[in-house]
Amino acid sequence: MNGAASQAYPVELRRVVARVEVDGELQETVFLTNNLKWSAQTICDLYRCRWSIEVFFKELKRPSNWPTSSVRMPTPSAGRCGLPCRSICCWASARFSASGGMASHGS
Repeated sequence: MNGAASQAYPVELRRVVARVEVDGELQETVFLTNNLKWSAQTICDLYRCRWSIEVFFKELKRPSNWPTSSVRMPTPSAGRCGLPCRSICCWASARFSASGGMASHGS
């Protein structure tokens, strides 16, 4: 960085460029990091893992993952537990179905 940006953020940054396939096409993705020791491959791998976590939570929040029937919880504490459990079960069920079930896992 140079000029006003380097004065506003005086820490040295590194620019890592990765070519990522998106919808069958290679696109460049740019990462900025203040980690000057790790390899570019490690930075890209960490971002890929982080992105998987972001996608996981996005899928949990998506309304289409919820069953159509409404389930009423008997108590507020059951609701606090039931909502996250229900979300995780819906996500796991969708993943299991998409993978073809147990047959794709070598069983």
